Amino acid sequence: MILKDEVIILKEVDYKDYHKIIHGFSKNNGKISFIARNAKKSRNKSISPLKIFSHVDVVIYQGKGLPILNNSEIVNNFYKINNDYNKYVYACYIAELLNSIVVEEPNEKIFNMALKFFKLIEENKEISNLVTGFEFKLISMLGFRPQLKYCINCRSEECNFFSIDQGGLICSQCKNNNSYLLKINTEELNILNKILVSKFESILDMNISNKVKNLIRNYLMYHIDKHDFKSLKLLEEL
Repeated sequence: MILKDEVIILKEVDYKDYHKIIHGFSKNNGKISFIARNAKKSRNKSISPLKIFSHVDVVIYQGKGLPILNNSEIVNNFYKINNDYNKYVYACYIAELLNSIVVEEPNEKIFNMALKFFKLIEENKEISNLVTGFEFKLISMLGFRPQLKYCINCRSEECNFFSIDQGGLICSQCKNNNSYLLKINTEELNILNKILVSKFESILDMNISNKVKNLIRNYLMYHIDKHDFKSLKLLEEL
């Protein structure tokens, strides 16, 4: 069976002497892995160089075992990301994050958001806000959009806490029923709402505190139940 698709390369692993196993996020099939034969040989003219973050059109043959790449053509290799260490580390984190959560089902919204993210970090110097925006939008798209209008227990609109595990606001009267709370003020709540509804271009210029960034990351990690991202350790050192 022949499969044609668009793929964002999330990870590449050396395989035997000359081959690579490519892990990617495809537009029409979700998470996908395939063997790129002779990928480490520059004379293989039918296969474009497959580098992490690249947006690639691929033709894959599905037989027995892992699919085999027949042909590939680069749409965008985002070369500026690979030439800037800070951008590279941020992009590695997002690639590692996507590789851990996408499944073998299409999700065009997340696919398009990932492409938009890589384009914007290539074009902009200040990218920390983009990562925060991506994290919050991603976890919302995965079905964990937080309740940011009223208390998730009693619907009171006077709330001073955010519940990481229950996914939303908690008022003072209900806080004793929750084990994972972070205090939040009106300004921080407004920023959370703006991030969810704004385009990435607007998020770039927002004044997002480290407290809000940490809240969003903690919320994401809790609900995807994964914390051991290698690239995240490098990210925290920037």
